[in-house]
Amino acid sequence: MRAMGTTGALVELAFESVAAAGLPQSALQRLAHYTSTVNPRCDLTGELRLDGGRFRYVVEGREEVVLALAARILGDPRHGSIRLAAFRKIERRRFDAWRVHGFDLDQPGLPAEPSNLTILAAVAGMETSYATSRVRRLGIVPS
Repeated sequence: MRAMGTTGALVELAFESVAAAGLPQSALQRLAHYTSTVNPRCDLTGELRLDGGRFRYVVEGREEVVLALAARILGDPRHGSIRLAAFRKIERRRFDAWRVHGFDLDQPGLPAEPSNLTILAAVAGMETSYATSRVRRLGIVPS
């Protein structure tokens, strides 16, 4: 899966959001597990933090992969009051891997690792051109 996102500029996306009210611990666990499994396979580095009911997210990767991810996050009901901190081209990565912080991952019931087909569908999320145009219309394009 490392071949995904091998073209295009290297970019960084950073945002904060408020976790949706009433979001159960199991949903937070699934989110942490999913990003820990999928993001490295998509050659994404950075971190996801959960702190006091707020998500803090920094992700680095190829532009087309990060744009598709940004479009999905904007429509994700688990995130409210999204505040974009950065979306820019970068010369090199600051993170050497993907990490999650602030999630209780020791509880049973985490889902099985997603298949490659699930990962491809998640990365695509929607037509790449549509995702890119939607994100650009919202004014979050790399400088």
